[in-house]
Amino acid sequence: MQKIIGAFSQLLTMANLPKRGALQDEQLEIIENGAVVVEDGKIVDLGTFEAMKTAYPNAEIEEINEPMVALPGFVDAHTHICSAGNRATDYAMRLAGKS
Repeated sequence: MQKIIGAFSQLLTMANLPKRGALQDEQLEIIENGAVVVEDGKIVDLGTFEAMKTAYPNAEIEEINEPMVALPGFVDAHTHICSAGNRATDYAMRLAGKS
């Protein structure tokens, strides 16, 4: 069963962003009056609320009735400046019991 959740005031996506390096605010895709389509517990599509209702006419709709912003979750932004680069050797040493 498909479900459309929206309309969010803004929907922030990570689409078309580089996998590494600095990010600029203007690189972020922000969809005004956005919605997500969920099927079997996974997000399968996103876009404007109206576009998603048109694309998925038989989907259940869960309306958001207050201003909200949706943004990606489960993003681990934790890092240490000294941890830049590849840590494969450090990890292998750790697995071998070395510190």
